[in-house]
Amino acid sequence: MLLLTCGLTAIAWGQARSLWRELPSPSLADFDWQALRDARSGLKGPAQEGWVLVILSDHLTRALHEPDRIPDLLNDARAGLTRLRSSQLGRLQMAALVMLQLERGEEPVDTWWSHIAPYLTGLDAASFAHRQAAFLEAEIENYERLGLSGGTARSLAIHGMGGAHAPFLQFFSTHILNVAAALDSAGDASSATYCRRLLARLLREWVLEDGAASTRMLATALLVDNAKTLAVPDRLVGEARAWRVAYRTDAKRIPGPPSLLRFGEHLTPGHALAPALMQRLALLGWCGGGLLGAVLLALGTTAFCLKPAATSESFQLRAAITLAPTLAIVVAGITVIAMSPDWVHDDLRRADADDLGQPTVPYVGGVIGAVCVLAISGAGTLLARCSALRTICWGALSSWLALAVVCLALVISSHAQWRRYDRALAEPASTHLKRLADDHAPHLLEDLRAWQP
Repeated sequence: MLLLTCGLTAIAWGQARSLWRELPSPSLADFDWQALRDARSGLKGPAQEGWVLVILSDHLTRALHEPDRIPDLLNDARAGLTRLRSSQLGRLQMAALVMLQLERGEEPVDTWWSHIAPYLTGLDAASFAHRQAAFLEAEIENYERLGLSGGTARSLAIHGMGGAHAPFLQFFSTHILNVAAALDSAGDASSATYCRRLLARLLREWVLEDGAASTRMLATALLVDNAKTLAVPDRLVGEARAWRVAYRTDAKRIPGPPSLLRFGEHLTPGHALAPALMQRLALLGWCGGGLLGAVLLALGTTAFCLKPAATSESFQLRAAITLAPTLAIVVAGITVIAMSPDWVHDDLRRADADDLGQPTVPYVGGVIGAVCVLAISGAGTLLARCSALRTICWGALSSWLALAVVCLALVISSHAQWRRYDRALAEPASTHLKRLADDHAPHLLEDLRAWQP
């Protein structure tokens, strides 16, 4: 019996470790980041453009925090422009860097146009595509090739580049409208109109283009907020606002899982499955703690099982002290975990952080497990009038075996729930956004394509 129990415990432990290493945050412990950098250097076509455009937007973000580096970042951005073939977004990013340099140098806004016009003129029919989708899919393929699951790969790729363009888009939108206002004041209505049309075309294209949900929603928000200035049709504004509200309302309904199960603050519909997975993992930790408590009791009293008993325990007693403690531990775990979602959430945060202390669920489960074994075995001793220590030893050994089986079943169940969660995370954002548009703004995308600023 002892060999069988040890074997089942070892299998359950091995499967639990395997599950742990598949979860999003722990899966990065041994990730080969150098191999990812090497893979990025081999990107071609739209994926390469997407990567370059992310770098250029990152240059603006760095310049906002480190203005002394603006000259170097401008030189590097100019070199990056030579790698762009189909998108002219790089020229807008260069203009944004130049405007930032002028702003930090306290140059009057009415002088900016002459500095940025070389980058912005001649773009009447240009594409400002960010190529996020192509770069994102290439990143996901690289992550999967290096051992990450599909959902983890998509989550990490979105976390790494999903918000990269946000500072650029916000900065460019605000400052190009300031330039347009200064041109209007100077009597150059043609150039002012051109600047506003440029921004309207940029926002329109980014709302339509497949990419991170955060990028499309930010472009939608800026289009709605500047609707009058950009002469956006009223029906289009109404539908864009409804789409944005639907997205934000839906996001509020999604519970934010701990960092163990996601990267950054980015939420997707797949995260709605996180509570079920969190409960399985917490129950596994609880029963694992109970298993450890039973093991310690068994090892501490094994010597008494080896001695001949003055009176033998009945089959009914052995069955009771085998099943009752395990049942009590599992039922107590299910009840406590179901009633304490915040505790479970915080405990899973501790499992992935070095500065928050140790998770407490396994320790509480261990104490409850030991108490259940002692209490039920002690009660059995009083009823059957047999050796207390021998009965406790038998109860601990049999509970160890039963909890090993329970933990193995919980690992298998948690693994299945993890796969469902991972598949949900792997769903592209465009699928969810299209579903929201169909439900709340059915004519938005069609109207946007028809609108020519």
